Amino acid sequence: MIYLDHLTTTPPLTEVVDAMQPWLRGQFGAPASLHKLGLEARDAIDAARERLAKLVNAAEPEEIIFTSSGTEAINHAVKGAALANRRFGSHIVTTGIEHPAVLGSVAWLESQGFSSTRVGVDGHGRVDPDAIGRAMNDETILVCLHHANLDLGTVQPVAEVAGVRFVNDSKATNVEAARRAVESCGDHVVVIMGGRFKGGALETLAPLFASRADAVVAIGEARGRIREALGAVVRVVETGSLGDAVRVAYGLASPGGTVLLAPACASLDMFR
Repeated sequence: MIYLDHLTTTPPLTEVVDAMQPWLRGQFGAPASLHKLGLEARDAIDAARERLAKLVNAAEPEEIIFTSSGTEAINHAVKGAALANRRFGSHIVTTGIEHPAVLGSVAWLESQGFSSTRVGVDGHGRVDPDAIGRAMNDETILVCLHHANLDLGTVQPVAEVAGVRFVNDSKATNVEAARRAVESCGDHVVVIMGGRFKGGALETLAPLFASRADAVVAIGEARGRIREALGAVVRVVETGSLGDAVRVAYGLASPGGTVLLAPACASLDMFR
């Protein structure tokens, strides 16, 4: 058999099947249980969460939320993002060819008082970034867009839609990546920073941040170092996790400004 439906589901790797065998057979305890089998399952899930957090550069393992399916994850993300940001607006932009879980979540949000605009696509199922921009308004808090459509295989221009400018240089240091990203964003930037910095590298950012940045949101171990190096020229707010940092940065961002995630090398336009 030649299987061509990998966008819907993919056969698990042999390594995955082998790793799961103990938990599907003898070690089948519920992780909420207090007996030996349950505690072993809980420890295994915690270990997996930590590995995944490192893989995606999450600040804390607690930021990783496991779900039972893509449908559950989509409901969590779309409804959660909209409800959490309702104080900023109640308008959502999406397309008519999104996953049913996206369109269903948006429809439910509409029943709760939100509004939405569905943007059309071309003959290849590709959305025009400018059409997304025209659909947005002062009340827009969320744009839902499939990166790769599971039916058509069309890869959407997500970076263009979001206004994301990636700094992708494997040889770049944290400071070099942050510098190039900030320089590409213009003024009124709120910068989220974490990571490790050598010597006086951070201090070299001070003139640029003084002229371009409204604030710096510092994460984790780097908080004290960032405040020491940049606190004299720009407002520095310390947070413990990436999730907290994003929420704080969103609140600090000026209308029309940019929230910049560095040195994760991505400039994230928050549309506010």
